[in-house]
Amino acid sequence: MCLHMGVEMIVRFALTLLALGTVSACTEPLPLTGVTNLTAEDSEYGLDIYAARRASDSTVPAVRGNHIVEIRTFDEVGSEDQTVAEMAGAECLIQTDGGSAVVTSPAGVRVNVYGLRTPPMDVQCIKEGFSDATVILPPFNLTKARRLQSAAAAPGLIGLVALTVVAGVNAASDETEHDFHYESKRIIMKKGSGSDALPEPARLQPVSEDTDLVPSTADEPGVGTETPPSS
Repeated sequence: MCLHMGVEMIVRFALTLLALGTVSACTEPLPLTGVTNLTAEDSEYGLDIYAARRASDSTVPAVRGNHIVEIRTFDEVGSEDQTVAEMAGAECLIQTDGGSAVVTSPAGVRVNVYGLRTPPMDVQCIKEGFSDATVILPPFNLTKARRLQSAAAAPGLIGLVALTVVAGVNAASDETEHDFHYESKRIIMKKGSGSDALPEPARLQPVSEDTDLVPSTADEPGVGTETPPSS
């Protein structure tokens, strides 16, 4: 059972690397319009969406760093063959448990991460002439992904053996000590009628120690620029 899961994880990782390589080789991404901070509902706490709750509850997760997530929107130019082309100018609301940001694509969003208890992000985008688009950006296990990436760099049979070994190490390791980042996804928008304005950010429920915020199998790589945690 464990061996099967390890092999499946290796295959998924390899396919992800192949897909990312194919995209980057065929297209040049549009330059970002800028970087916006995803800030807490109480703006005095800046990036730390859990600061207010942590002051009165020691079980609220601590900040484990921050990184930039790229928000990119795509026009479905060929529905039959699922061809897409990146487009600019979509207004997007990015929100997570207790924080939000509004950007115009393509843009970067700087977000804090909280290890295993990093909450998923919800992205809603609107653009005139297009139907609204919504995607969930889940956090992924950066520690596991880096191990797999290092093993995959080895040539031939050595690389395959290394991937198998790393898969076993990942399965046995303690995820509470791991780093997590957000996975990036294409936000594909179809032509049609949509909303005239973005909704107001929702005030989400406080995080609790027992909340399962991140699936333990979230180990595929995303796209982002890592920055060290603030002191």
